[in-house]
Amino acid sequence: MLINAKTESFDKRTSMTASGDQKVVTSFIDASVEKPPMYDVVRAVMHSHRLSMTRMNIITFSSDCATNCTSAASDCRVTTTFHSLRGSDGDKAHSADKVAISTLKFLHRARAERDYLLSTMH
Repeated sequence: MLINAKTESFDKRTSMTASGDQKVVTSFIDASVEKPPMYDVVRAVMHSHRLSMTRMNIITFSSDCATNCTSAASDCRVTTTFHSLRGSDGDKAHSADKVAISTLKFLHRARAERDYLLSTMH
């Protein structure tokens, strides 16, 4: 069976080396900042491939585990409340939190726009 699928990866790095020395090229996105919104960046990349946002089927997200995993979180967060530490130690956790918030905003907007488009179809 032939599936006409395209995968697009986004990262702050525009290229990296994966296992087996495979070069991976990504589209640039800084999800830790509010402007431009993640949705606008993803939409521009999809449109550059002549794809509508409604054609998006799967969205995956990977957080910076260094700020969340049990073995290292105490380096960035208060262990009792899980809030980010003050100062430079907490900057990494604060940035990871912004990425998570931006991702949730992206998902909310994508869902709302898809629902609107579906409601206008007859």
